[in-house]
Amino acid sequence: MMTLNQPTEIELKLGVAWSDVAQLMASPIWKDQEPRALTSIYFDTADQHLRRAGLSLRLRAGIQTLKVIAPEAAGLFERAEWEHPVQGATPDLSLLAQTPLAAVDLSTNQLRPLFLIQVDRRTALINPTPDCQIEMAFDMGRVEAAGRVQDFAELEFELIEGPTRALFDLALSMAAETRLVASSQSKADRGFALLANDQVLPLKAESRLDLSGLSVGQALSAMVREGLGQILHNGALVAQNREVEALHQIRVALRRLRATLGLFKAVVADQAFIDMRGRLRALSQTMGRARDLDVLIARIETSEQPSPRLLEAVILDRGQAYDEVGRVLASHAYGQTLLTVMAWAEAGDWRQSPWSQSGLRDQPVLDFANQALERLRRKLKTDGKDLTNLPAEAQHRVRIRAKNFRYGMELFASLYPEGLERRRHLIDAVKQVQDRLGLVNDRAVGEALLRAHASGPSAFDAGQALASLYAGQADAALKAEQALKLALDLPRFWPKP
Repeated sequence: MMTLNQPTEIELKLGVAWSDVAQLMASPIWKDQEPRALTSIYFDTADQHLRRAGLSLRLRAGIQTLKVIAPEAAGLFERAEWEHPVQGATPDLSLLAQTPLAAVDLSTNQLRPLFLIQVDRRTALINPTPDCQIEMAFDMGRVEAAGRVQDFAELEFELIEGPTRALFDLALSMAAETRLVASSQSKADRGFALLANDQVLPLKAESRLDLSGLSVGQALSAMVREGLGQILHNGALVAQNREVEALHQIRVALRRLRATLGLFKAVVADQAFIDMRGRLRALSQTMGRARDLDVLIARIETSEQPSPRLLEAVILDRGQAYDEVGRVLASHAYGQTLLTVMAWAEAGDWRQSPWSQSGLRDQPVLDFANQALERLRRKLKTDGKDLTNLPAEAQHRVRIRAKNFRYGMELFASLYPEGLERRRHLIDAVKQVQDRLGLVNDRAVGEALLRAHASGPSAFDAGQALASLYAGQADAALKAEQALKLALDLPRFWPKP
């Protein structure tokens, strides 16, 4: 059983690129400070029984520490931990009888060291105000697991006393000088990942949250945290190896995050909210050209007679577009944008504000979801009237309406366990609207990209592609209109107002 008074740490982790380590080391904060060498050994059973129970156990300098493993945290970790001094080189489970470990069927002789982490640590105590204290640690280290080694550098900000906002204020002030990006991996996560040695795959941008019993404000914070975790995960893959699917998923995650913020506009709208959505939109747009070229290349490659000359030219375009994406992901602005969004979601003024929105912020999220889904459906119905005769810009707006409606249904899905089949049918129908209008948009974008080669060495092949690649999509808008009618005829899975 867990004790009533659980010790809890609140910690913000930021990754540091090796190219920026020297700049960070030059900070006066670490002046004349020699690093302290720390070795941590992480224990579990051979089949990782503790980890599957949501726990990690380590020994470091005669102290054993049990922690509750945090979910995908997008840099901010708030978790229970229990520390005890121990004798010897193995954990003492008798000291953990009043912790969650008591519910795990485990004996000491089943535990074994799985991996170790060695770091050189520099620390500083920061007092932003008299009643606030933050311990900042700069770690350069390595993980060793199953004969494999991985180096890393990171900053940790642990709140000793004071408001959570102080962590972000300090992090943002340092991010103005050094490129820092929130890290969703704890040290234990690094060790288990290296131990598994599995290929890191793109993370699909979808909702896995259970919002049952949450308030509107709590639900919003959870959604933003999940979205940021997906952006960070996929962004790292794009930066490392130009992973095509990861680029797609980071753009989807950015769109979903912007749609999420739009859902809650009535609760949180202020100048900070407006500025933040603008920064997320700009970030998404910088990745748009690379994604559009990925789509065009896939279409050329699967056409009946792909042109090697055209394909080579478009692949060159894509390389330049990915160069730009890489510059964005390596920029100060990228890390600052994500930190700003996280700070706003976790500790922004809207969370404590006495504004009129506070009543809405604290109400059950289910009531809010009912109204939001009805509003999204109504907007799609209104804007989608006479869809096939709408100009291209208006059709694109209907596509955005369909996306936002679908995202809303997926985000709030856990609140409607009884409407599983109705929800699935409605989401599938709205996705058909989105996909059909997506073909219309792909055609417009693809044709614009091909016209860029109308006067170059591949001009003839580009002309042929213009005539053939999208020939089968002439009825896409009509099929979108039919799908929209079907979607609007399907029953709601939420209570009709």
